[in-house]
Amino acid sequence: QRAYSWKEEQVKAFCEDLYDAYKSKADDYFFGAIIMIKDSIDEKIRNVIDGQQRITTFTMLIAQLRNLCEEIVDEL
Repeated sequence: QRAYSWKEEQVKAFCEDLYDAYKSKADDYFFGAIIMIKDSIDEKIRNVIDGQQRITTFTMLIAQLRNLCEEIVDEL
């Protein structure tokens, strides 16, 4: 697996795409292909081959939304 390499431009485009899908009230959203393979030692484990940058960016976005929600709740 490679290091996280998205720059601000890619993150911004990804977030804008998510927001556009939200605004359009889309019934579905294509997140992109996620390709995984079984681990060579433990077949219960899957390794991401393609889609790591999107998964990581989405995880960071969700974590930031959680933090913002906690701040709002703390202010109530």
